[in-house]
Amino acid sequence: LGEAARRQIRKRLAGRAGRSLLTLGPMFSGAVAGGYVNRQGTRKLAEEVRADLRRLAAERELPGTAAD
Repeated sequence: LGEAARRQIRKRLAGRAGRSLLTLGPMFSGAVAGGYVNRQGTRKLAEEVRADLRRLAAERELPGTAAD
């Protein structure tokens, strides 16, 4: 392909990508918000699991933690 043809293809692809990004913007915004909420939920669950494990360890010795 010649330089002019490559330039025209590049320009056409750039325009198409720009329009696609504008269309996908709301979806990406939703994905970001969902990821944030999911991260908060995961951290809360992790804190609850750690608290349960600490409580269990205090109530009884877990296998492999016996002091010899």
